[in-house]
Amino acid sequence: MPNVIFVLTDDQGWGDIGYNGNQMLSTPTLDSLAASSVVIDRFYVSPVCAPSRASFLTGKYHLNTGVSWVTHRKEVMHESETTVAEIFKEEGYRTAYYGKWHNGAQYPHSPLGQGFDQFFGFCGGHCNSYFDTELQWNHEMIPTQGYVADLFTDSLINFIDDSEKPFYAVLAYNTPHTPYQVPDLYYDKYLQMGLDRKTAAIYGMIENIDHNVNRLLDALNKEDQMENTIFVYTSDNGPNFVRYNGGLKGRKAQVDEGSIRVPFIIHYPEGHFKTRHISEGFASHIDLLPTLLDLCGIQTNNEFHGSSFASFLQKNKKLSTEKVLFTHQLLNDDFAASSAVRTNEYLLTCYPGDTALFNLQNDPYQLKNIIGQQKNISDALIRAYKNWYEEAIGEGVDPEPITIDDHMDIDIDFPAHEADLSEGLDFAGTMGWANDWIINWDSGKDSISWDIQVESDCSYKVSLLYACKQKDIGSKLLLKTKSSQTPIRISQADEGILVDNPDRVIRKEVQERKWGVLEAGILRLSETDSTISISLLDDVSTSIEIKGIVLRSNEYKID
Repeated sequence: MPNVIFVLTDDQGWGDIGYNGNQMLSTPTLDSLAASSVVIDRFYVSPVCAPSRASFLTGKYHLNTGVSWVTHRKEVMHESETTVAEIFKEEGYRTAYYGKWHNGAQYPHSPLGQGFDQFFGFCGGHCNSYFDTELQWNHEMIPTQGYVADLFTDSLINFIDDSEKPFYAVLAYNTPHTPYQVPDLYYDKYLQMGLDRKTAAIYGMIENIDHNVNRLLDALNKEDQMENTIFVYTSDNGPNFVRYNGGLKGRKAQVDEGSIRVPFIIHYPEGHFKTRHISEGFASHIDLLPTLLDLCGIQTNNEFHGSSFASFLQKNKKLSTEKVLFTHQLLNDDFAASSAVRTNEYLLTCYPGDTALFNLQNDPYQLKNIIGQQKNISDALIRAYKNWYEEAIGEGVDPEPITIDDHMDIDIDFPAHEADLSEGLDFAGTMGWANDWIINWDSGKDSISWDIQVESDCSYKVSLLYACKQKDIGSKLLLKTKSSQTPIRISQADEGILVDNPDRVIRKEVQERKWGVLEAGILRLSETDSTISISLLDDVSTSIEIKGIVLRSNEYKID
């Protein structure tokens, strides 16, 4: 049985690699790998991170898995979904995940709950610091030293060294996603070439990835595993700002070609399939899982929305030109949705107030909208999209609650960005991305809450992660469920000191902080409880900032 390594980068566009014509970016390892592999030129994903990851994990469209966006628990995949890790594990494979997860932070929605034997990385949408930061090792947060991309690669190399069974491993780099943090060696090179700071940081991060892929390939060769390893390299969406992208229109979070078309390399040593660069036909994220199963000889009764292209690889066939791919972006109350339908020949894009049709065979750069001349085609594609969309959301996309099961014996995090906020409260970073916190507590009506599902009656010691000023000492909060309530008195000021960061460009994300920890008492939970809430007890304006709460499993429990 062959091993599988799946390398997934974050925000690396189609043009962010040397072999696609980027003459400013150095990716010698990936260019060499592409020259001895199958490269699919038209490989599509979703417009943003979490939806793509859910599709790679399940072989399904993201809406069918419950994933509709990237934060506020809209990134959490249904626990019931069968993942690639669960399928390979059932076949006797060791499974491991290193890097960015972004499909649910709490067990059983976390990597360990979704079939992976080992996890090292982070579960949110982005990592706040790329150097010497805290990362998650299985269920525990640990301090680290070094650059995160290097550390993730180290972990996979160690996993390969220790593996006696065949393995399925994911190396999910969080780079070149922001914040713009990269070692001097890489950044200085591109700055000296005359590139702006943002592009220099992005290209530096990508060259660092290239270096780490080289380390990984060397490790496979050293362990005599290269000949028996299927190696896949791709990205989760297009570039996060306009830069070289081969003339393709669009960027991350849009539905055009440049938004969701990404590099794709699949390598299996000569003899398994023929090296070539394919531009006819296309494939996508929902196709990869069924393809890997075919290549590994694994049969399953699971249903996928994608289809295997293994026979294309093994028998030198053409990719299907009969496929239809649906794209949906931002199912969220705060944003209008955009969508697209792709066939081999046509692309229909639907933005609010702007529907367009393009012939990709004649117009790959989307320069001419032909919807007026091909109304019958656009109408058919719109009907097909509406039918697909109604089916995709048929089982609902409301976020699943946080599971509380004291038999798991692990801490349970309730981060601010996953909470529902009452009117008047705000996120410090406005949008409530990962790592954000809640501000503007100044009314007895202010409250936040998290949906929960309690498996059995239990009690936990609660820690409040917060910051406040001296004047806020004495402020009172109430931690509450349907069955119990715990008053919290702010007894000590803590400014929540900002951590110095090596950002190359001013970040759009919130800064990393060291939060105060207040032991808030005992919270008793019943199976009838459906929410945990925190409210301000007094109508007094405060400067309290809340990062979240943690239910401590090891410090206090009763049956």
